[in-house]
Amino acid sequence: NALGDSLGAVLAKDSDHPTKDDLARGQMAVLTMVSVMTEQYLYKAHSPANATKLSNAAVQDLLIHMLKSLKA
Repeated sequence: NALGDSLGAVLAKDSDHPTKDDLARGQMAVLTMVSVMTEQYLYKAHSPANATKLSNAAVQDLLIHMLKSLKA
């Protein structure tokens, strides 16, 4: 939760006063990062990541682009 709240503050327009939406975006960003990294790096052979055929670099680039889009 603390990591999500911190990331929510980073994503907020006013990092000193993040809104509930900012904090929710931060939590979603953490969930997405952990899920993607778990699938892509730890269990690639046994997860949907196996079907994507994306390189690690492509996954990193797309994840960064997606997370940047969460910025308020």
